[in-house]
Amino acid sequence: MNSYNNQPQQSYYGGPYQQPYPPQSYPQQPYMRPARRTNSVATVGFVFSLIALFLGWIPVVGLILWFVGLICSFVGIFSAPRGLAVAGLIISIATMILGLLTSMALLALYI
Repeated sequence: MNSYNNQPQQSYYGGPYQQPYPPQSYPQQPYMRPARRTNSVATVGFVFSLIALFLGWIPVVGLILWFVGLICSFVGIFSAPRGLAVAGLIISIATMILGLLTSMALLALYI
């Protein structure tokens, strides 16, 4: 209503002016993403297995890294997600086979 002539106020487009909608009475909840699950033991097993693959030629260090990677990967298989645990276990087994073949080849050269 205009105060000077008691008529409804006109909008810019010529129709009667409408008041904006009142604010909602309830607050909007923020969108929360579900938390990502991680498997720390599987990650440790994968990393140790990968390091053992490249440092397996060092006699004691390679064996310790391989063993820790194998055990952590095996334990990590029993909790979800299993991807890195399976990869670590496969790398550990491949490192063991590679180490055994290398040891047998070196032993055959010296006998």
